[in-house]
Formats: sequence, structure tokens, C-alpha cells
Amino acid sequence: MFDVRCLPNPYWELSLRRLNGRDEPVKVFLDAAPAVQEMIDDIVEFLHKWIPRYEDSQRSYLTVAVGCTGGMHRSVYVAEANREPPRQLLARDPHAPQRIAVARAFLQSSRVT
Repeated sequence: MFDVRCLPNPYWELSLRRLNGRDEPVKVFLDAAPAVQEMIDDIVEFLHKWIPRYEDSQRSYLTVAVGCTGGMHRSVYVAEANREPPRQLLARDPHAPQRIAVARAFLQSSRVT
């Protein structure tokens, strides 16, 4: 569970309150905070480091979650940002696409409906 409550909260901007992390105004708000990209980068690095260990120990799945206070803004944005594999990780790890496929289970389950 990655707790992203430490990131700036769009909820406190009245114009963003009823939107979610997929809406462009919320993305712009969160993109403006350097800590948000740092958090995303750290999550990606963590997954790339540890997914091989789960695979090596014959684990068939890994549950990963991203959470915040209301589950509409920050957690959705961070989960959505991790949907596509970062190019720099793909370049240095030829098995990254398979590892990312394993991690995508959490991205599928953390979608806002």
C-alpha cells in the first residue's frame, strides 16, 4: 500500500473538489508539485526492484495499492501515471514488459468507476 496523503490535495481547491485524478485540471494541479513525480518515480523503482523477487519465489500475483484520503484525486492520478512503463526502465531491463504486466493488476483494480 502506497499512501499518497502527503501529496498536495486537490480537494481543497473548490474548482477541483468534484473532479478526479483523470480530469485535466486535477492533472495540471498535481503536475505542478515536484513531490508528485518523485512519488511516482519511487513507486516505479520499487516495483521494478521487487517484482523479480516475487517472480523468483514463484508468486503468482502481487497486490499493490495506492491510497489517499478520499480515493478520487491523488491515488487515481498516481495509479494512472504508472500505467505505462517508463522508457528509462525499459531501456535497462529487457524483462520490464513482463514485470510491468504483473504490476498492472494493481492499476486495473485501482481505477475510479
